[in-house]
Amino acid sequence: MKNVNWDNIQIFYNDNHTWKDIIKEFNISSNSIAIAVKKNKLKTRSISESNILANIKNPRKLSEETKKKISDGRKKYLIENPDQVPYLLNHYSKGPSYPEKYFNEILKKTNLKYEKYLQISIYNLDFAFVNKGIDLEIDGNQHYDDERIVKSNKERDIFLRNKGWKVIRIRWSFYKSMKRKNKEEYIRKLIEHLNNENNEIPSLISNKKYCKCGKEISNRSEMCIKCFHKKIESKKGPPLEIILKELSNSNYTNLGKKYGVSATTIKKWIINSGGFLPKPKLSESKKTILKSSDLIKKTIILYNENEFNEAKSNDKLKLECIICHKEFLKSKHDIKLILKGYKGYKGLYCSKECETESKKTGQIIKCKNCQRDFYQQKNSLNENNFCSHSCSATFNNKKRKNRYMV
Repeated sequence: MKNVNWDNIQIFYNDNHTWKDIIKEFNISSNSIAIAVKKNKLKTRSISESNILANIKNPRKLSEETKKKISDGRKKYLIENPDQVPYLLNHYSKGPSYPEKYFNEILKKTNLKYEKYLQISIYNLDFAFVNKGIDLEIDGNQHYDDERIVKSNKERDIFLRNKGWKVIRIRWSFYKSMKRKNKEEYIRKLIEHLNNENNEIPSLISNKKYCKCGKEISNRSEMCIKCFHKKIESKKGPPLEIILKELSNSNYTNLGKKYGVSATTIKKWIINSGGFLPKPKLSESKKTILKSSDLIKKTIILYNENEFNEAKSNDKLKLECIICHKEFLKSKHDIKLILKGYKGYKGLYCSKECETESKKTGQIIKCKNCQRDFYQQKNSLNENNFCSHSCSATFNNKKRKNRYMV
């Protein structure tokens, strides 16, 4: 007992392990665990917690017959005790919802007689017109999105229809999105129907736009993303010969804009028709033509022609930096790009610092106030050049003092 570390055992026990697991893991008897519990060296879980853990580790597998018996017994109990229905206890304990209050105020202004929350068997009706046998339900989105609620609503509607009731459901989100004129028109038709003046049940006209597949989309778009991709995939392009001819004078993006598709779809058209992807012609803006004299100035080569020809594209070749004159290695592929004159490969440098140093077009001059050397660009060179704002301020203040002295 003295050599046992109960802190480690407590951590092991809290990680959803039992006494049997402790006995196997730490080679301790059940008697020593019981003594440790009495001395408060080990804290055990309560009976309810241990039962929950046992159900998680060894869940009961019920047959279909037993499940049916439990559900039938539950339904029988709720029919005999309608006040104990869980939905009613949870839903109506908070009071009526805003949509129910909204329609209650509208119905109050009319001469219609109705009852709120009339109970028939285990079901509770929002607005029950008893004389006419009409049940008016105001539903949220959960009544249409949740499969369980949809299934229970179908059973409820069938039960009420068999009892001689007519169910009218109003989807609040659709009604809320309607324009004011459409709302007034819908309420007018609904009241006419409740007064037996109109036999047709009014339908909600939502301002929301939907795709052909049924998915909700914005008012500006014509279809959803999935349908758009299907449309592009089904769209057939021109023959392969025409695409290759046009690519010789332009690139993938410009060709895609011409046919109203992306660059990747044009590549797919070429591959599906059995062709190979050619390298598109670069525009003149993306090329930078360099003279041979410029190349000699910007690169110091330390290899022979034979070494260059024998080397592979990834092989490194020796070069010298024109700024710091250090030797460094560069791949044959990068050297080729420099010689071709591509943008971004104007010269070969050992580091980024040397590259930025080569791009500098200014010169080192002296500050007029403190006579310190500093770098200044060509565009900002003036008669009076200062290294900082403080130097320019002190110099200008001295001038003003001398002016007032005179």
